[in-house]
Amino acid sequence: MKSVLSLLILVTLTAATSVAQKTIAVQRNGEAVFYTEWAQAWSNTQAGDTIYLPGGTFNVGDLDIDKPVIIIGVGHDTASIHDRLYSNLNGNLRLIEGADGTHLHGFAVNNLYIGTSATNDNVADLHISRCRIKGTLRLGNTNPSPAQQIHIDESVLNTINGQNARHVFFTKCIITSQATNFNQNVTFINNIFSYNYYYLFQVSNTLFRNNIFRFTGYPAQPWDAIPSQNNLFEYNIFVANLGIDPQTDLNVWQNNFFNQSLESIFVHYIDDGFNSQNDYHLKTTSVGIGAGSDGFDIGIYGTAVPYKEGAVPFTPRIVEETFSKQTDSEGKINIHVKVEAQER
Repeated sequence: MKSVLSLLILVTLTAATSVAQKTIAVQRNGEAVFYTEWAQAWSNTQAGDTIYLPGGTFNVGDLDIDKPVIIIGVGHDTASIHDRLYSNLNGNLRLIEGADGTHLHGFAVNNLYIGTSATNDNVADLHISRCRIKGTLRLGNTNPSPAQQIHIDESVLNTINGQNARHVFFTKCIITSQATNFNQNVTFINNIFSYNYYYLFQVSNTLFRNNIFRFTGYPAQPWDAIPSQNNLFEYNIFVANLGIDPQTDLNVWQNNFFNQSLESIFVHYIDDGFNSQNDYHLKTTSVGIGAGSDGFDIGIYGTAVPYKEGAVPFTPRIVEETFSKQTDSEGKINIHVKVEAQER
């Protein structure tokens, strides 16, 4: 309860200090300091600190994160933000050695890379949740990458280059382009692959469970004569009408649903990229209702803890804020802020 109350106070203070301009809060040991510029905020951030981003765009260039930090924004989906101003880091985040334990949550960024050279891409225990990576997610500078224990949840992703990193988990993500270079100790569970072209290149020994595949052809293709093989596909929905011959196919297929039109799967689907107007809930008549390996729905709204509507961050969020247009007789400005707590 104390931590929730502290967050409520912090969010309210952030709104109050944002009358003139948006500010960034850097929290350490329960105390927050506010900055108006990203460079100033980052230069004063130490290992273990939490950075709270307001809505707005902050130019970060090529930012090397070499210490464990938590960065939390107000969200990336404008349809779920009261003033439609999402948190956007304009630039590239590069997680390098020393960043173990970093958690990124609730904002958009151009690209996210692990490592800038073969000497600094040994990074572990990373958590990326409810973010949008508009360009490329690359999980190492070398191949195979020494990076490991990477969890990506409830995020919108474009191109993914795994660089054969180990122990990587994708859950409840919307993936709008290709995934390449994965081999062993990788799972894709309850995701939506919305790209209308080949998804998987040089992906082997990987588990695909409870996903939805938009592409109308065979998803796992060879690349440069390297096959995608020994993958396990189970409890997935495919738009493609695939005829799988278990005697000759290079992958293993169990309990999948083929030849399912988009109209029969989603409540509303108008765009194979990420679009807030898409409704990725399953139709009540979809074959995916309760058909996942765990007894829940297939897709991002499956599991016991479904995709958070609008990818709203777990922190309390401002749903309404009003400011008086002029000061009172004492030179004070009247501020009204309505804050909504989040269960998760």
